[in-house]
Amino acid sequence: FFFETTCCGSTCMVNRKVHKVQELEANQGKIYSAKWGRSGQLFASGGQAGHINVWRLGRFDIVAQLGDAAATDGPISCTVFDQAEEICVSGSGPGTLKVWDVTTAKLKLAFEGGHKMCVA
Repeated sequence: FFFETTCCGSTCMVNRKVHKVQELEANQGKIYSAKWGRSGQLFASGGQAGHINVWRLGRFDIVAQLGDAAATDGPISCTVFDQAEEICVSGSGPGTLKVWDVTTAKLKLAFEGGHKMCVA
């Protein structure tokens, strides 16, 4: 979102507008989760294909692909970065949470079952 401020005398109004900055394309079917990192430089998308693509703003390629579609636990339903944007946590399938190292694209931890919904 970009904020546009309009002032008239001592009164100002802030309008929140959506502007297309960049379009990203990857062959992964429907997208169910899309999340910006804290810095606004990294973006994670996950969905039907069962893996996560991590993008860097200003580039048109994937900087990391987390997970393997062949070994998926189902569609990715949510993604979230840690504050340093070094870790990405994903939720998928029948209550599976996975903790990924963004730099190495390796799985660090997995929690199977017991989670009905992932909201980030």
